[in-house]
Amino acid sequence: MTEKARKSRLLLLSREVSATAILGIGVGFSQLNQIAINMTDTVMMGWFGSEALAAGSLVNSLFLLLFLFFMGVLQATAPMMGTALGQSRLRDISRILNHGYYLACTMTGIMVVLAFLMKPFLLFLGQQEQVVSIAQTYAWWLIPSFLPSLLLVVVRVFLTTVGDVTLLGIVSLLGVFINGLGNYAFMFGAFGMQALGVAGCALSTSVTNILMVVAVALLMGKRPRKNRVVFWTKGQHLMPHLFRAILVLGIPIGFVLFSEYVIFAGAGLFMGVLGADELAAFSVTLQWIAVFYMLPVGFSHAATTRVSLAIGQKNTQSIKQVLIASIGLVIVYGFICLVGIIIFDEPLVRLLLTEKLEQNRTVVEQATVFMGWAAVLQLVNGLIVVCAGIMRGFRETRTPMLLVFMFYWILGLGSVLLLGTIFKSIGVWVGLLISFSVTLFGIILALMSQTKDLPGLISQISSEDLDIS
Repeated sequence: MTEKARKSRLLLLSREVSATAILGIGVGFSQLNQIAINMTDTVMMGWFGSEALAAGSLVNSLFLLLFLFFMGVLQATAPMMGTALGQSRLRDISRILNHGYYLACTMTGIMVVLAFLMKPFLLFLGQQEQVVSIAQTYAWWLIPSFLPSLLLVVVRVFLTTVGDVTLLGIVSLLGVFINGLGNYAFMFGAFGMQALGVAGCALSTSVTNILMVVAVALLMGKRPRKNRVVFWTKGQHLMPHLFRAILVLGIPIGFVLFSEYVIFAGAGLFMGVLGADELAAFSVTLQWIAVFYMLPVGFSHAATTRVSLAIGQKNTQSIKQVLIASIGLVIVYGFICLVGIIIFDEPLVRLLLTEKLEQNRTVVEQATVFMGWAAVLQLVNGLIVVCAGIMRGFRETRTPMLLVFMFYWILGLGSVLLLGTIFKSIGVWVGLLISFSVTLFGIILALMSQTKDLPGLISQISSEDLDIS
């Protein structure tokens, strides 16, 4: 390779790193804002007592499981829109976008049914009558939030695909302020509103999601003309084969997101068996894992978009550059977090335990130990999510689903139970780390297999996309 060619490749790679970083940070920032909304809700519900907090947490946990699965299904539109954008098939992007909306409407119906069945379902699980009564009211007030929250997932995918992270950041940050203000108004009766207690928190969530959708619609009028035209194109007739393509690609993604939640929930349940302090320390650590996890999630979405865009352009060199850029970025970020967590482990824990530090001394000490394990786990998990994002760009979602089933559900939960029984809380972390490490090894092998014949892969995806047009 000549010196000129080498410099040209390095220049293109630096541009790809910059593009992936900007897109990933933008998406990660919006995801972090969503966590801020959820944490605000949890803290403010706790002010009404243990029963209110338990009711809200029960409802949110159940809907979160369903929402994560639906979100994964809707994320299947990302590689499809990305490839269409790479080929300048703007009308096809509109078709995919509109079918994402149609699916969101269908999913809303399922969530509404669950809301009305909340009371008998929780009673069947043996929950206390008073808690169930609060939970049912909370679920009813959440109903108006279902459709806008799912529409926002589709909109987020579209904005990521067209690289409009500015609008994404503005709307998500707006949601944090609206939700906090709404909680204060509706929960406590401020600004002349009626005090609704925990139900007010659900009402605030509904209002926030609706206003965020309205904000996107209004702000989209100020965006580049191409983005406006695609976004505002009227819905076309239903195409069953397009629905089927989204579902085939998206159901495995939904299963993976669902499973990630389940393995941590299962580990948390076992920590609860070991003791209240262990569970509290584990919960504090998980909150920090969720925060540090958001940027790798952003890089994952960026990788999906950039890979699918390069596939649409039939540019194998760009695909390779996306792989190097996205994986390189998450490794650098992971090691920075690793060092930062190890150095500032105790201060980070104390930030979430600002009250009654003396009474929580055991929890602080336990959580500080857990943070070291979390530092290693977030590095491995970051690599998993980015590799999975790359494979989504390749339209390969079944292999990650199978790996997750084998190594999260079987190996992961099994090793958590076995090692946790023998080595207590440290055994739980070792079990998690084993399952995530084996999953990473498997997904790297699968990714290497996918990249062996990039021209053939591009040709296969192009033939599949002919049905959309």
